[in-house]
Amino acid sequence: MATDRNAEEFNRTLTEGAWLLRTNRPTEAVEKLLPLYAQAPTNVDVAINLGGAYILLAKWNKAVRVLSKAAELQPDNAMIWSNLGAAAWPSRTGWPPATTACDTRL
Repeated sequence: MATDRNAEEFNRTLTEGAWLLRTNRPTEAVEKLLPLYAQAPTNVDVAINLGGAYILLAKWNKAVRVLSKAAELQPDNAMIWSNLGAAAWPSRTGWPPATTACDTRL
């Protein structure tokens, strides 16, 4: 029973974070999503939303770190690669696998 409530709370918080992101409130989205990412770093939905929030905040390196881990988990997920490309391009971090893999995957 407690597990079900925990899962419901997790999903509700993820939905709230995604909504904050869609309504152009990335700082608030990070506040919701970062604890979820700490709790479940292999949850790709959390990573995509957190990475998207970091992109909107121009925190390129943080976005690349989060999204590159997600890409390892789901290498065929186009949303990860499009966000990763958006994060890696302006960061100039010298992370060529992002653009190469984007070309390959998309």
